[in-house]
Amino acid sequence: MNKFGNSFKSSINHTLIAVFILLFFISGAAAAQIEAKVISKVIDGDTIWLKGGEKVRYVGIDTPEIDEEYYEEAKKRNKELLGEGDVSVENCAQEPKDRYGRTLAWIYVEGADVGLTLLREGLAKVLRIPPCGDIKHEEYLAAQKEAQRKGLGLWSVEGP
Repeated sequence: MNKFGNSFKSSINHTLIAVFILLFFISGAAAAQIEAKVISKVIDGDTIWLKGGEKVRYVGIDTPEIDEEYYEEAKKRNKELLGEGDVSVENCAQEPKDRYGRTLAWIYVEGADVGLTLLREGLAKVLRIPPCGDIKHEEYLAAQKEAQRKGLGLWSVEGP
């Protein structure tokens, strides 16, 4: 190979390495996990207050609103799952806040994803709002489909 060919090949290799490094940092920046304690205030099935006053909206799910069926059940179950102990909060770095100023995050208790549990129990529906809502979409959708198949919670109510 001539000198130009070697230079070109070297340039491509450096470009590829730079792209891989960039992708590594982007994927690593998708979420930052922190430990927190939940304030006793659980707003509803998919929104909570953390110690220090931070309002958190769960990513990828939607639970019934106050005037809808299963609102109380979703809120109560969310509170049960959170308990009184520590939780892990995994923020979505791609979109840290929603339009209402709430932190967008996944909440874990002892490694269990609270939103995923609510979906499995039929107390939530998948809510896909990119970019954060795409991250666990397939896993969440599978959990919702299983709850639908079993006729749990929201899926036990006949409707439109």
